[in-house]
Amino acid sequence: MSPHDYVDSLCPKTCKGSSRRSLLSVPLEERIKKLIVEEPVARRFGDLKKYVAPDHTTEELLDVLQKHAQLLLSSGLWVPKTLLLYPNKDDKGLDINHIANKDHKDRQTARNYVLNLFRKNPVIRNSHLDLQEGIKIHVYDSLRILAFSRPSTQDWKFKEQPDMSFMELYPDIVKTQEQNWERMEEKLRIAVKSNTDCYLKSASMTTTPGKSLNSGKGTAEGASEVHTGGRTMSDETRAALQEAIKEVFQDHKVCNFQLIRRGLSDLAVGTSTLPKVDPRSKKVTAAQYGVQAPQLELQRSLKHMMLCTFTGDLTYWMMLFCACSLVNAKLKRSEVSEATKISLGKEFTANKFSKVINEFCVSSGSSWVLKKGHGGI
Repeated sequence: MSPHDYVDSLCPKTCKGSSRRSLLSVPLEERIKKLIVEEPVARRFGDLKKYVAPDHTTEELLDVLQKHAQLLLSSGLWVPKTLLLYPNKDDKGLDINHIANKDHKDRQTARNYVLNLFRKNPVIRNSHLDLQEGIKIHVYDSLRILAFSRPSTQDWKFKEQPDMSFMELYPDIVKTQEQNWERMEEKLRIAVKSNTDCYLKSASMTTTPGKSLNSGKGTAEGASEVHTGGRTMSDETRAALQEAIKEVFQDHKVCNFQLIRRGLSDLAVGTSTLPKVDPRSKKVTAAQYGVQAPQLELQRSLKHMMLCTFTGDLTYWMMLFCACSLVNAKLKRSEVSEATKISLGKEFTANKFSKVINEFCVSSGSSWVLKKGHGGI
């Protein structure tokens, strides 16, 4: 076995498809494009530099990657840009007729949708995959390349281990990539027909101060209303919003208001194509409302959700205690112990305290403080 063949056998993810020898014989940009198109998996920058660009500087490799790839911020790994895999122009440089080839556009949208979810979290819940059929089939095609299904937890887990060292070494690149993702996300919302702003604009056109969003049909019997600057929310919508907020907390144990709004927005995108008769469609409406709801109204729903969920489990009590009472305070075990006795009439075990405190707080000397709640990105 030759030295080149031996290296190929040691790094199949970097060399599969085109051998390392043939890759190194072409210019850097061409070799990177060829590699990531033939096998569009997630790749570490260090592996690419070592095996694919050993004869080029770090800056040269970064320039090529930013041109043809995207950085997944939740893992620090690079994936090929969707337009490289599904270009808008053919080999002759002519525009592809998307009207006649809707499947091509659906493939682009589906892959960008998957990448956008993975750039935030290495796990995608199945509930985020309720899309229209034209896009849904291609979503699973992209998922199978980057992740593996976990039926027991009803989600998809990113295949590769993260490379957070890249995020620390190149903060300027990370910032630029984040800005690129934000611009793409806005276009993606339109592509999957879940533009929150359009929904809210439509709702406001049919709503007058002091009336419900459903004023044309009347308010359901027994439903109370919460007035927020001329806008109202029925008990039904509020209950659906609380359920939507619970889903956000499944991904992030501690959230600030910005992260809650972003989570609600992602939920609205993930379930926006559900039929109106589907009971879950109410959650979409509530999530869309919550994205733009005044902070006071969102805070009321948040506290009400915690109180309704609380059943004596220390986990929920700690969530309420931290989020509503000690946002800016330092937390000591003795204080939690005393508060638990007063609230629950019992003490917690050491294991229970350790589990809960590590979910919601970070150590600060001899005390604990609530996590920042910005999602870590």
